Formats: sequence, structure tokens, C-alpha cells
Amino acid sequence: KRRTANPFAQPSSPAMFLCCAQVDDTSIEEVPISAVLPQEPEKPATKNPEFGVFTVVVPTGEFSTLGLTCCLLTDVHMISEVNQGAISKFNELNPDQSLRVYDQLIAVDDVVDKEGIDVKLDGKLPDKMAFRLHRPRIVQVAFKKTGSLGMKLDFTESSTGAQIREIGPSGHIPTWNAAHPGDAVQATDRLVEFNGQMKLGGELLDAITKESSENTMTLTVLKY
Repeated sequence: KRRTANPFAQPSSPAMFLCCAQVDDTSIEEVPISAVLPQEPEKPATKNPEFGVFTVVVPTGEFSTLGLTCCLLTDVHMISEVNQGAISKFNELNPDQSLRVYDQLIAVDDVVDKEGIDVKLDGKLPDKMAFRLHRPRIVQVAFKKTGSLGMKLDFTESSTGAQIREIGPSGHIPTWNAAHPGDAVQATDRLVEFNGQMKLGGELLDAITKESSENTMTLTVLKY
């Protein structure tokens, strides 16, 4: 009889032995899972806003001092200097999250009262500290003084600059405001610099008074 080959038939035992007779002794290299799975992208550090309220956490355990000098503005601490210490090192390593001169300290580790913040700033430093900050919007006001400024100021001889108490109906500041409505100087704003130099209250008034009408003066205004 003529025999027809069955394409679906299983191979006989000898064929199976022949198939398995050749042994591949090539070693199998184990591939680390991390090389196969997609890596989680590293999240960039949050950048502090140019003005507004935000929180920064600073490692402080390796330092003996924060290096902050603050002045008190109506029961609110304002940074007036950043010296050598935990804050300056943090600023160096994290420029986008740095604490700046003129930032106000609203809270330190959830402590909000003046006396409590004083204790936090002067006490032994923990491993880290959280600073709730209010950064002002800074406006430069430039003009030649040919008459009255048109505003009233509150200050002491040792205060950082002067707080604006009232804007009058006429004078250099009202005129400047009319030309710059988006940056208009208002009551409760603070003048802190004269021609780029930070001044105490008495120094600021003296510099403004003595400025020649031929020169353009620039006042730095903080708007919290």
C-alpha cells in the first residue's frame, strides 16, 4: 500500500533525541530590571516665585547659625542681610529656592508670633527648618526732584527705610503714579533704597532732601 505522510504526526523518539542532542552551553547573562524598565524622571526643584507667599525647607542640622539678620516691620520680620551660615549655604546650592533680602518671615516651623519666631531664629538648630516667606514685588521709581515728593513717610532713625503713610494729590510720586498705574506707589509700601543703596530711615530722608535737582534719583519701593 501507498502510505501518505501525516503532516500532523508527532516526531518519533529518535528524532526527539537528535533534536536535543546538541547542547548549547552558552551562558545566559542576567539583565538588571532597572536597565529594562523606564526610569522615573527626576522632578526638578520648585522655583520660588518672583513675588508672593511660599515655603522653603532648609537643612540646618550641620550648622551652628542660620546667618540671617532681620529687622522688625510692624511685628513682621524682614530679612535685611544673609551672612555665613545655613541659609547662605542653602542659597549657594539651591539658587532657584534661595531666601533673599527683603523677604518677610511669616512663619518658621508653623510658629507665627513675633516672640516665637525670635526663639526659633536664635535657638539651637534642628535637622531642618521650614520658612514661610512673603516676597515683595520690587518697583524702581526714578525722577528728578524739582519739587515736593507728594507723600508722607513713617520711619525711625534705625528703621529699614520708611513706610509710606499717605500719597498726596500732587508732587513727584502722584505724577509718577499717573504715568505708571500698574506700578503705582501706595500707602503701606516701603521705601528701602536710594540710588541702589539700602538706607535707614533717617539716612533715606537726608539723602532725598540733599539730592540735587540736576540728578535723577531712583527710589526702590517694596510692595508686599
